[in-house]
Amino acid sequence: MKWMPIIVFMVLFLVPTGRSEEHYPGKFVSDSERETLISTTNDTVIVDSQNSWLTGILVGNLGSREWVNGFLWSSGELVVHATETSELPQYPSFQYSLSVEESDQELWVDLVGTREPEVFVFSFRSKAFWSSPFSSESDFILTEIAPLLEDFSVSHSAKAFPEGVEVDWDYRNNWFYRERVSRGLVTRIQRINRSWLSNQCIIDIHLGGSRNIVSYRDEWIPAKRFPSESGGSETGNYMGGRKEHQFVPDVGQFTTYQESFCRYAEDAAAANQEVNILYSDFWGSSESLVEAEVYKIWVEATE
Repeated sequence: MKWMPIIVFMVLFLVPTGRSEEHYPGKFVSDSERETLISTTNDTVIVDSQNSWLTGILVGNLGSREWVNGFLWSSGELVVHATETSELPQYPSFQYSLSVEESDQELWVDLVGTREPEVFVFSFRSKAFWSSPFSSESDFILTEIAPLLEDFSVSHSAKAFPEGVEVDWDYRNNWFYRERVSRGLVTRIQRINRSWLSNQCIIDIHLGGSRNIVSYRDEWIPAKRFPSESGGSETGNYMGGRKEHQFVPDVGQFTTYQESFCRYAEDAAAANQEVNILYSDFWGSSESLVEAEVYKIWVEATE
């Protein structure tokens, strides 16, 4: 009997309830629906109606692709190169990984037939481990692939927020605040469904160039011989720290809890458009990637 509460919990919360074509994980909600939802949710981040805990998009071109037939699962494993085909040389490329489930064979066929190094918008959702425990190797499942927008100026965000989006509270009235403005390419956006907290949107922005990541590793270092109490000499080891350097693409991770910010970043990513961001860089450490809440995001108007 002591297992009964656990079994009831799994039945109520872990069994999937099916898929809605209206809000399929990974797809955009239509502009009209978003406007209605924004007005009724106080601009909180909109998430998948079927309670996928994470959905999102990323921008890049297809790299390696391989269909894997395993004993318990079969899936298409993909590598997507972010910023590889960008005309801006200041953005060194890096990789994201996605999987295609066996049920999406048609999507896989389309992907295999793609030869040109064209940039696409890849929609994805989180893997529901309780409904498909061996469906793929990746944590994220591809749900849709679409071409880039031709022009950011025709997007919903450009029309609704021609001057960009800014939070409606005084972030400057904070002792920890230190203003930092950067420019970069949006490469991935993730909407996180947090049932008991405010929904969250995480935005990956390539800030250009690379960053020197410093890490420390403890290891035993041989010591020189030293006199012992018996009058002889001994050789001992001591624990020391080893400093390691690794240069990685400088991709900051920015957080917001507002739908207008999340949608603005999605529209900019889908148009492969550089954005400006304002955030607080309190720690200002050059030895770690930026993680901060974004206070303003905007695209400079073109003449």
